[in-house]
Order: sequence, then C-alpha cells, then structure tokens
Amino acid sequence: MPELFQERTMNKLLFIICTTVAIDATGMGIVFPISPKLLQDMNVSGDIPLYVGLWASICALMQFVFSPILGALIDKIGHRPVLLLGNV
Repeated sequence: MPELFQERTMNKLLFIICTTVAIDATGMGIVFPISPKLLQDMNVSGDIPLYVGLWASICALMQFVFSPILGALIDKIGHRPVLLLGNV
C-alpha cells in the first residue's frame, strides 16, 4: 500500500513539474516571435535582431545561473515558500 501511495504522489509531482515547464515554454514561445514587432512599435532604434537575441540569451543565462541557487534554497526551506517568493 505505501508503494502505491508513493507512486501516485510521484506521478502527481511529475505532472505538476511538466505542466509548469509547458506553461513556461508556451510563454516564451508566444513572446519571442512578436518581440521584433513590439520593439519596432516602441520606436526602438538600432539593431532589433541583436536586441532580441541578447534578450533570449540573457533569459537562458539567468536560468542557468539561478537554477542551482533556487534548487539549494528549495532543499533548505521547501517548495512553497520559494514559489511564493518567485511570484512576488
């Protein structure tokens, strides 16, 4: 019986993680294609493709840098406080 409970709990957690990743990817997939047009509409002068590329690179770099930090923080204080802090 405890094994079945652990399996259900793991499946639930895996579903939540996959849903979160899918929502994040969808958000990026919606924003990045329209970024050049948004910058043009805001009358940004300069090399717009460079700005969009830098923005995408910086997003990836920040995920790379802060994922281990947030992982360690989650191990210390738990998931909920870190998620609530991230939403603030």
